[in-house]
Amino acid sequence: MSMTRILTAAAAAAFLSTAVAYAVPPSASQVTVPPGTQSGQYEGKMRALFSSPEELMMFRVQLREATKGMNRDQKRAYRGQQFAKIRAMTNSEKASWRHGLDAQWAALPADRQQRMEARMQKQEERHEANAQNRQNNRYGQNMGGQDMDYGGAPQQQ
Repeated sequence: MSMTRILTAAAAAAFLSTAVAYAVPPSASQVTVPPGTQSGQYEGKMRALFSSPEELMMFRVQLREATKGMNRDQKRAYRGQQFAKIRAMTNSEKASWRHGLDAQWAALPADRQQRMEARMQKQEERHEANAQNRQNNRYGQNMGGQDMDYGGAPQQQ
């Protein structure tokens, strides 16, 4: 191999390594996150069990009523048992279980359904705002939205 080819390859490698070193991570406004991934891992798995938000709400109501008066460890154990039971169900059993949740939702008075939907929407908005705050903080932005350098001083844009 000739000396010019070796020098050209070395110069190209040096140029590429400096370009990577000066790369700046994207700001939070430049990053897009698919809607399904903003939830935590637990929340995403739990939502995957249900075909509608109403089913999820009824399941949460059932869990809350069943664990009323229990301490934290007992509640955690009960939830684990319920999810193990759901994972052990066949597809037809899951379908009938979901149908039962839908029937319970339909049996609720309309005003209670509206209150539950409003509460669920409010909780989802809070969750999204918290996820956005975590995302902003992850990329070095403070709560005011200014980019921060590693020393903590706001950068000039």
